[in-house]
Amino acid sequence: MRAWAKAWAASLHHGGVLCLSGPLGAGKTTLVSFLVEALGSKDLVSSPTFALVHEYSGMVPMVHMDLYRLGTAEEFLELEEIYIKPGVVVFIEWPEKAAQYLPTPTFQLHLSFLSRGRRLEVRP
Repeated sequence: MRAWAKAWAASLHHGGVLCLSGPLGAGKTTLVSFLVEALGSKDLVSSPTFALVHEYSGMVPMVHMDLYRLGTAEEFLELEEIYIKPGVVVFIEWPEKAAQYLPTPTFQLHLSFLSRGRRLEVRP
């Protein structure tokens, strides 16, 4: 997964929205940590489940959102207004919690478990 993130990070140098879905423990935050690293950040990546948002610095500004604990989908609109801007890479975990309000994602990533590890599907 780290090698894939390193190779794929080049497509994010101008910003974009990445929606990451999958069950708890599938590796969404782990994938974000590899992408953040590949985009030149030395910041420690952790799940923003309780904070809702973490910001990272690197080749481009990065925002990591976890919508799992949103009370209503409308709460996402406040986050969008503050954090989703041109030139920023935005990682959104649990995007289905605010699907009707999400900007058009650059990529949709779905992580799932296989019998011998994890599986990553990338949907443009």
